[in-house]
Amino acid sequence: MRKIEYTFITLARQFLFISIFIYVLLHLSVVTEILVFKIDKYYQAFNFPITYLIYGLIVLLIGCLFFQHRFFYAEYTKSTLTYTNKVFHRSRSIDFDNVDNVICDTFGAYFFNKGSVSREKKDADFVLPFFRGGRIDVVQLNKMLDYMSSHGINVTKTYKIMPGYGKKTKILSFVYGFFAIAIIANCANPIYTVIVLLQAHL
Repeated sequence: MRKIEYTFITLARQFLFISIFIYVLLHLSVVTEILVFKIDKYYQAFNFPITYLIYGLIVLLIGCLFFQHRFFYAEYTKSTLTYTNKVFHRSRSIDFDNVDNVICDTFGAYFFNKGSVSREKKDADFVLPFFRGGRIDVVQLNKMLDYMSSHGINVTKTYKIMPGYGKKTKILSFVYGFFAIAIIANCANPIYTVIVLLQAHL
């Protein structure tokens, strides 16, 4: 059995999630210092259980976004392809022996069984999406498509560059990187606050 995994869209996107995590962690450190040192005015103003709950949910959300591509994958054998969604604990399969046509566009691979007249995406018997929390691993995908093609299944690709690997992705990478740097730059204030509070109470 071979696996087809999803990878993160760009490294800059992952860096953005990390920078948000650091920013949230620094603010959480300030809140913790206010609680521990019982700083006047701020200590009375905070509802600490609710504050920690909110920060905990934010951290959990960031973690899910960072690893979201891990929740989806596909596996195939010599005769069967299975796509799994671990978020909803669902999976679906298709038998290669029943497939005679596969059409790949910018969103996914659409499988049509023998005898299917329509070649419209909405009428496909099975769909393998290219984007699920990330982009599909192009090397692993092409290995499967080559295997299917070598066994008499007609494979058609309507794109020149694999979706998720072209100019749009490079532009997105630049945008993600810009926001990540901006967030890191804004970490200076909470870092300064953490240091000042430590120096004043230790």
